Amino acid sequence: MLVLAARLGRADVQAALEETAGTEWYPGDEMIGANANAVPVDVRDIVKSMEDEQRSEDRASCRKAISDFLAAVGRLSAKGSEEQTALKRVRDFRNRRLAHSLFDKEPDAFPRYSDLNILLDIANEAARLAKLAIEGGNSDFDGNAERDRQNADGYATCVLDGLKRAARPKKPASVPESN
Repeated sequence: MLVLAARLGRADVQAALEETAGTEWYPGDEMIGANANAVPVDVRDIVKSMEDEQRSEDRASCRKAISDFLAAVGRLSAKGSEEQTALKRVRDFRNRRLAHSLFDKEPDAFPRYSDLNILLDIANEAARLAKLAIEGGNSDFDGNAERDRQNADGYATCVLDGLKRAARPKKPASVPESN
């Protein structure tokens, strides 16, 4: 994330991405096809005007996505921020406990599960903004996660129902009574 932030912080990279956003994100009037001459001039003018407006909006979206990305990544190094604190705990644990097995150098504070959630949230935000700035796509990771959760719940329900049916004892065949 930090390497991408360094690249996106450069003015030349930002200018190139904005230009791409204005020309390559979506197809233009060239999609009218081989019969473009058959389309009335006033319709082509309207399409051109709509394209110009869309490309201007795309450039603005790209600029905002880059700015928001850099702000999000900046929270990782903002003194006293929740993200910076979480990252420090996880890094300290990795560096002092895991990477070098220096058990005599205990980290000041062990990482918490909530630290991983904080870092995952900022990674999610950064990935969404970077994808928008670079490719023009707007990924809704929360929507994808919700759909995945619903699919998983539906699958689990089917499996559990099948296991319940399989676990039911079968009724023995009726035994005739003896006289």
